[in-house]
Amino acid sequence: DHFVVTVDMQAYTETVITVSKIKYSGLSSGLQTGGTDSIKSVKICGPKNVINKINESKAYAEINLTDKKIGEHTVNATISFEDYNNVWAIGTYKTSVTIK
Repeated sequence: DHFVVTVDMQAYTETVITVSKIKYSGLSSGLQTGGTDSIKSVKICGPKNVINKINESKAYAEINLTDKKIGEHTVNATISFEDYNNVWAIGTYKTSVTIK
């Protein structure tokens, strides 16, 4: 068996933004982060009326540092948006983070 799903994407559009705000979780006590760059060329999608006026400052990357030790790490970043639940990132994103 199979089924077909049709999605009308005419009301949606894409754009590319830079995500500069980084939020960390799971960092061990006594350690701190430094040296994280912004994540450039993040492709996002959502309703045209939202994407046309979206404020990049509402975008942030969530990075889980559970079990990470001192040193430089390449980590996955989950892109999320403050005040927007109908916008999402397309693709996967990584960034480097230094833990001291």
